Amino acid sequence: MRDLRAEHLPLLRAMLNVGRDVIERVYGVTGEEMRVFVHYPPQFYHFHVHYQALSAQEVGCQTERAHLLEDIIDNIERDGDFYAKANITVKVGESEDLVKLYRACMNAPRAE
Repeated sequence: MRDLRAEHLPLLRAMLNVGRDVIERVYGVTGEEMRVFVHYPPQFYHFHVHYQALSAQEVGCQTERAHLLEDIIDNIERDGDFYAKANITVKVGESEDLVKLYRACMNAPRAE
């Protein structure tokens, strides 16, 4: 997500619109009945989009982890480098590798 820039807007819009169209055609869930989001940081370190029916249990779309694709598009439309500069709050679980790396860095001896 940090790498997204204005040049990616056509791709992001296509992911939003084509994904919704296919899901509506195959599953009958309309665009108004689904949330489309990405995780930051992602579970797998590549950009991917989740499409979830609003009627589904809200698994994986917590505020500190999920960012709506429509909001991402809007932010980049307002500022093409938005995600290069933005503070992004994240929720990280105790057992995740990122926490382990952070703790290892914090406990490492400091050069003086």
